[in-house]
Amino acid sequence: MTYTASRDPLVIAAVKKSPGTTKGEAPDGREADVVDPQRMVLPCAQGDLYLAVDSGLQYLEARKRHSDLPARSTYFEPFVKSATKTFGCGTAARS
Repeated sequence: MTYTASRDPLVIAAVKKSPGTTKGEAPDGREADVVDPQRMVLPCAQGDLYLAVDSGLQYLEARKRHSDLPARSTYFEPFVKSATKTFGCGTAARS
């Protein structure tokens, strides 16, 4: 798994303009710009935070052979919880 967290405004602007990006919900229930279930931008009081989890080929191959491995989505929620704490993103930006 590759975990990504970024506050880079250029990255965030590009992600928000990605095809298919919609308003949605983060695992913790807050509103987010969602690209797919494991890539999103969270609004935070200190500035937006991009979070993503990408699984590598090894994981995908292992999942084919071992169906009891957790789904990719299982890894995203704990990452979001940890990253929001690490980056001080415990509260959403005020509108």
